[in-house]
Amino acid sequence: MKVNIGKIETSNWYYNKHNNIKQGEFNVINENLKLTPFVYNSQTPKFFKLILEWEFRIKDEDKTFNILTLDGTQEFVMELNDNQDKETLKNMLSTSQMHFEDDLKEKLKGTVLESYSFKWVDFDQTADNILALVRKE
Repeated sequence: MKVNIGKIETSNWYYNKHNNIKQGEFNVINENLKLTPFVYNSQTPKFFKLILEWEFRIKDEDKTFNILTLDGTQEFVMELNDNQDKETLKNMLSTSQMHFEDDLKEKLKGTVLESYSFKWVDFDQTADNILALVRKE
């Protein structure tokens, strides 16, 4: 039996001109997780947003259910330099995902993870749109 123990929804967090990072608040049903946002910094900021879908399957230690599921989406607001390509963008996102994943695992410390998955929503199309936009300016 699989039971959903909550969704995490994020509010926007962003990088502003004074290098202050506004931290997003996470509204969580049945849990109280707060994660630290990760923002890629560059000399000439061009902002864009990509969404990461994630799911953690947690082994239930009380044996009430076999697997508990915690899932959600994370919005990343990032910057892009004019000379970057899709491969660079993928590397940036990979780093962002790694930071987010580490932070999430830290918050879930003490639980036994059965499995977890991450998926960037519409990556190829979004990346093409972002790069086209940046090059147009």
